[in-house]
Amino acid sequence: MTTKISPPELTSFESLFKNRLLIIPHYQRDYIWKKDNWKQWLEDVEKLINCKDIEEIHFVSCIIYKEISGTNLPFPEYLIIDGQQRITTFFIFSLVILELLEEDSFESTSSWIEIIKQILFFDKQKPRLIVRGEKENSVQALIKHKNPENSEERIFQAYQYFKKELGNKRVRKHLEDYFENLKDRVKFVSIKLGEKEDALEIFKSINISGVVLAPTDLIKAEFFIIYEERKLGSDKIDKFAEEWEDMKKRVGKEKIGHFFYTFLCTKFKKTNEYSEKNFYNFFKDKLLKSKEQKEKIEELWNEIVKKSEIYGQILSPQLDYWGELFYSTILEMKILGVNQFIPLIIVLKAKGLQSEKESNVLQKLIIYYFRKNTKRQVFSKSDVLKWTWLIQNERIEQAEDILNDRGIVEETEKSDIFWDELEEKWLTENEIKWLLRKFYVICSPLGNFLSLSLQIEHMFPKNPDEEWWTISEWKTTKEDKHVINEKLYSLGNTTLLIPKKNILASNKVWKEKIKEFKEKTFLQYEKNELNLLEKPVLLPEDIDKRKKWLIQKFKESGILFINERKERFQLTS
Repeated sequence: MTTKISPPELTSFESLFKNRLLIIPHYQRDYIWKKDNWKQWLEDVEKLINCKDIEEIHFVSCIIYKEISGTNLPFPEYLIIDGQQRITTFFIFSLVILELLEEDSFESTSSWIEIIKQILFFDKQKPRLIVRGEKENSVQALIKHKNPENSEERIFQAYQYFKKELGNKRVRKHLEDYFENLKDRVKFVSIKLGEKEDALEIFKSINISGVVLAPTDLIKAEFFIIYEERKLGSDKIDKFAEEWEDMKKRVGKEKIGHFFYTFLCTKFKKTNEYSEKNFYNFFKDKLLKSKEQKEKIEELWNEIVKKSEIYGQILSPQLDYWGELFYSTILEMKILGVNQFIPLIIVLKAKGLQSEKESNVLQKLIIYYFRKNTKRQVFSKSDVLKWTWLIQNERIEQAEDILNDRGIVEETEKSDIFWDELEEKWLTENEIKWLLRKFYVICSPLGNFLSLSLQIEHMFPKNPDEEWWTISEWKTTKEDKHVINEKLYSLGNTTLLIPKKNILASNKVWKEKIKEFKEKTFLQYEKNELNLLEKPVLLPEDIDKRKKWLIQKFKESGILFINERKERFQLTS
């Protein structure tokens, strides 16, 4: 595409705002400036105030905009393609100055109040800056002297910052100077696009501000482009923009990239063509390229919305959404940190496959993952993603073939060799938490409803009080860090702590510690001859004995194998 633009001009903010309406469109990034940026902005204006050379200016990069044709307003409307961070900051900064001048209500400042109003507003209180999307209500709220619904939004934080800095006695005397220098002496290069230029395409291609567009920014822009191309109308475009913001809240801003990567994993076999950090080109080529795909853009978006709801429920699972079996399985997955299964769970839920059989499949895969991982062997993530793809495409028998692979079958059946190996292994904290939770599900009254936020508690503490070392059995090991760590991080030295039940005596000797242990940990549900809660002293040999006892109980309970049968493991009836 050949871009026809007007010659660049050195422009002031007053010239940009005067007799115009500026619109920051849906597809723009959020307002992302923070305290460092606001502080620098304020310092730059103060430098101009203190500069004796009145011809001195401060340059703030470039702003690109495009005129919107066919509007009914008596003045032009412009889409802001690049520069929204500075434009939004100028508006907020000027709005704060206006409010402070109005609060002081000095006769000498009345002319400045009118000047600022003419620059920021038209037709009384209608702003010359419109921020489309989620932040539109925030800007409107500030204009009406109300707090936005979300006080964590950057726009509101910028407003609070400038209100505090400009409101102090030293600065408040010179508000007119701040605004005069800002509107006239802070300059930027303005670039006006030709009427035929595609604003969305230009937005995708620029990187003037130095903030690289994330893959999800580009995907969002692609959807807007296709909605515009297909002339789906402003109502559907606004609905898409609103649903995008809802999706972002549902999955979390920091997780939106991982969600789109996961979405691709639910639809395609994993290849080297896309990764968690680089998936835009693959997404566009596979889902947004052909005419047929563009005609089904709303269908694709509905699928994304549906799967984002499931993804959000995996991040913060609710019992009434999943049902008891799947809820318990997802808790296990999260405790163990097995994110590889998220695409699979999304596909199962999206297809309504949520029965005991599907839950057993997930249990089998989680156990397979654990047993491979504790041996420090490579877990085949590709098999899980292949299985996900087969289910997505209704190829159930082939999916069953993977589940019945000889390696998986052998690894998930009861095996004495595994228990011997487990006794020699050092487990990670997540692995211990998962094992103990599975065990306490069986022996505690809470069953499957054990909390996701259970905490590991070490009976022999990480930072033991000196009194521990007065016990002869511990005293002899004090200088041997290897032995101390072996006991400290042993499965036999750990139990689970009920959430929000801090143990104040956690570093104290055992006789003091068990006073709180009896009610706050799951140790109370262990029935064995060790009777640790009745002993005045915890010894190193008690930790070793408890480890052996736990492994024997794991073996008897069957929590680490699916079955001992040799028939085919089936998903279908």
